Amino acid sequence: MVRFIFTLFFVSISLSASAGPNYKKVLKKWTRSHHIYSPQNFNASLLWHATLLNTEMKQSQKNRTHQAYDVDGHSVHSADLMIPGLDASHTVFFVSFYSQERRFDDFLDSQKTWSLNLEWCGNFYQPKIEKLAKNPSPLVRLLYPYLDVWSKTYLVSFDIPPSSCTKELTLHLSGPVARSELTWK
Repeated sequence: MVRFIFTLFFVSISLSASAGPNYKKVLKKWTRSHHIYSPQNFNASLLWHATLLNTEMKQSQKNRTHQAYDVDGHSVHSADLMIPGLDASHTVFFVSFYSQERRFDDFLDSQKTWSLNLEWCGNFYQPKIEKLAKNPSPLVRLLYPYLDVWSKTYLVSFDIPPSSCTKELTLHLSGPVARSELTWK
């Protein structure tokens, strides 16, 4: 019985090692975050995370989804459709955002209180921002474990082909309560 348990243990370790890079390591590699707190009352002025959805990140997400949902080869295409992001003609980020000030807690508000742009090779690019569901699905929560119940989620895309983004990228965010930058090298 003990031999059977050890054999099962080693087989499971071998299978998990052959599944590719650890999702958490890849997520950490391509995610940046910044938290800014008010010095007066220690409330969160700005909490945001951004994950660059490049080819490596999307492949790791696909593997993680298949692992979590035990997707067979016939259902791969439907599973791919559940993961938003990769586009051959755009650089795409998954962004979670929170500001304690309710009047400033949305990128897409009518008064444009927040400004978000991407700096690449000395040029600045304006985003196309898509707000995602108010309550993220279990899959989105699995893929982005840094989400909390107060975060708003967005897909932010820029008209730069991902293959050309080999140099440093910087997302600049500025608004009425904070300014922040996230950089990928």
